[in-house]
Amino acid sequence: MVTHQAGRLPALRTWTALAALAAAPAFSQVSQPVDSEVPSAPDPALEVTLFGDTDRDGSLTEADLRGRHRASLTHGALVLNNCDSDQDTGDPDHADDRINGPADFRDLSYLELRAVSTQPGAVSIAFEVPEPARAQVRLFGPVAEEKTDVQTVPLDGSEAYSLDGPVSRGAFRFGMEAKSFADADWNGVVEVKVTLRHEDGLEVTDTVALRVAPWIMLSSLDGPQTLYVREFAERNDELISQLKTIVPAANTELHIVPASAPYDAWNIWLQDTMEIGYTQHRPDVRMSVVLPSNRNKSLDRFPREQLLGPDFGWFSKGTYRPQYGAGDGEGDASWIDWYGNLEATPPIPGYPFGRVYYGVADNGASLNPEVVAMIDAQAIQGPALPIDVTFLLIKHVDELISFLPTGDPERPFVAMVPNVREMLKIMRRLDTDADKDAPLLSTYKEEMTVASFLADEELIAYNEDVQAKYLDPLVEKIQSEFGVAPRDIVRVPAFYEKDGRSMVPNMVNSVILGDMVIVPAPEGPVVDGRDVLEADLRARLKDLPVKVFFVNDEQYHKWCGNVHCATNVRRHAAADEWWTALTEE
Repeated sequence: MVTHQAGRLPALRTWTALAALAAAPAFSQVSQPVDSEVPSAPDPALEVTLFGDTDRDGSLTEADLRGRHRASLTHGALVLNNCDSDQDTGDPDHADDRINGPADFRDLSYLELRAVSTQPGAVSIAFEVPEPARAQVRLFGPVAEEKTDVQTVPLDGSEAYSLDGPVSRGAFRFGMEAKSFADADWNGVVEVKVTLRHEDGLEVTDTVALRVAPWIMLSSLDGPQTLYVREFAERNDELISQLKTIVPAANTELHIVPASAPYDAWNIWLQDTMEIGYTQHRPDVRMSVVLPSNRNKSLDRFPREQLLGPDFGWFSKGTYRPQYGAGDGEGDASWIDWYGNLEATPPIPGYPFGRVYYGVADNGASLNPEVVAMIDAQAIQGPALPIDVTFLLIKHVDELISFLPTGDPERPFVAMVPNVREMLKIMRRLDTDADKDAPLLSTYKEEMTVASFLADEELIAYNEDVQAKYLDPLVEKIQSEFGVAPRDIVRVPAFYEKDGRSMVPNMVNSVILGDMVIVPAPEGPVVDGRDVLEADLRARLKDLPVKVFFVNDEQYHKWCGNVHCATNVRRHAAADEWWTALTEE
């Protein structure tokens, strides 16, 4: 495009200074054929070209001139939400307008500007990014990897640089970072327009498009890296002792948040505190990124205070809603904003990175809509699927679904779900003279036996209603929405109090570390020296390539949670770049 415009804006920086900073060693230039997207100059005396890493190989070459005007999950250049803290400042790197040390260069997305001005007279350069993207990105430049004191570039169309005299050709690198992920207010696309203006009124423009790399959640089948648990002095000593043996055997680091840490002692729910995913914008840069929950609890500071650092990002989304986040039992859904209520499946048809799911109740309560909208805006694991958690006291989807590996690429996982009928079958089978007096749940129900359990007809009727109204439809939804075959549904014995808490420690609420499954000890009736419920679960999982470990999560069960609620796991993403698994848009 060529227009004529009189006047000249004051020069902010000189082309001489630009030239001194133009090198960017991370990139190479290789001459390759380019297609028709490469513009022909309207006037050979004044030319400008702008492009990014459209083929996502980590370098800028002539090949990147293709596809530079389109940005999506599968096409065009990516920009990273630069939310780690490469110098451990306690703030994400995008919180300031500087490059935070040499390591921060890897987190930038590079744009190359090529300019030609052969006729005498001053030329200015201006960049423009329309809203809402303008507020979400920052441009540095020109950049060189050995120089960190690089200034930011205005993105409102005002003059950024001036060229004081003719040059045959200049090539300059600029670095871009994003300040957020896509959400309900921004689709994640950034269109950058550059304008070269000659003092005689001639101007030429070019554009490039980028998309912010998505935040991707991980499933229980992704490889474990670190398991987090909070020490609760004299309350979970046995659990931690057991984890000290199990977790290292799974080639996983055990991170114990000490009781002395500056968080309320009873803040022990690590799963509910945060969700750990990742983001990636080029092959050699993959960043774990943690999203803290909206609970207004002291432990919610842990992700920022202890995890934010080099290559570990942090961002927040959503506001604290007391009726859904206080966790005080006031109202019908005061735990629904906690992140035991936010999970992702393994890869399923149509969702190569799994599908996110979350809990909703029939009174309109739901996981924070701002969080759901943000997940949907990533356009890679959504639309997030609502799961009915109405009957549960703690309305979390991790009480209802867990995935285990099969080792079979044709059917790579099974889904564990709670089932009341299976519990009743076991208990009725034990209702004999020999076993009817066998105690169960002795830690929680001192007088309960098989006979007394079966004598509570009202509670049995309530549970049968739960099965028919909620758990059977749950299985149907897992089959229809996640593509799980009937044979791959593992029905785990379960039973509920009338207020929706799990009477039996919830064996679905387990932790998967590779081929190890950490399950709450169910405290079932002991017959012939074996816990019947433990033996039953082992039998249901016997054909899977997993090792089952039962642990004592007594304190958590007393407070209406189990071992999955108690812990959190940082996991490895898949080996390939995420965009290679997507189909063409």
